[in-house]
Amino acid sequence: MTTVAVITPLSGISPIVLGCDLGFSVGGLRFRGREKWIGGRDVAIGYAGMSRGLDLLRAGAKGLTQPDQPTHDIVESMIELLENGGVEYYDEDGKFPAVHADMIIARPGELYRVGHDFSCALVDCPFLAIGSGEELALGAFHAVQSSDSIPPLRQQMSLALGAALAFDTGSSGEKWIEEVRWADDGRGGGVQSGDGPDRVVG
Repeated sequence: MTTVAVITPLSGISPIVLGCDLGFSVGGLRFRGREKWIGGRDVAIGYAGMSRGLDLLRAGAKGLTQPDQPTHDIVESMIELLENGGVEYYDEDGKFPAVHADMIIARPGELYRVGHDFSCALVDCPFLAIGSGEELALGAFHAVQSSDSIPPLRQQMSLALGAALAFDTGSSGEKWIEEVRWADDGRGGGVQSGDGPDRVVG
């Protein structure tokens, strides 16, 4: 599958650091892909799942990343995009929408984990990961936080992704790491889909 992660500062709202591996697989083959994050002025969305779903969300990024849009509305827009694109399915009872993916919604001062059934939970933690390398990335982050000397956020992300790439068979390719300042932190910023990646190899 993949590893997608985000780190937020312990104080203040930005900068945050987004990260993921750049590999994806089709059957038994692995290929190099794009970053698994899209975003705008005050929201960034990470996606771990079928590449078709990520393509649909990227194509509809403007509708997902409007300033001051409530998080619930973002999730509803994601459901609509994936359903119209043929990626969404319904659970065994045919009642609730679902998709073969997990997602992260990062907002100023807030992190949400969106499950395959589109349940959306606010996470009380400065670090969040999804995908097949999730547990390895979380373990690496916890180990870093427990050390005597805590490195900068970018280095923490590099270590977390490095653990996933080393041991998770579903994560592959280079690391993609990008530092983002929110537009409303007084310095301007935001993340735009297609921004150049800050790749860290190894």
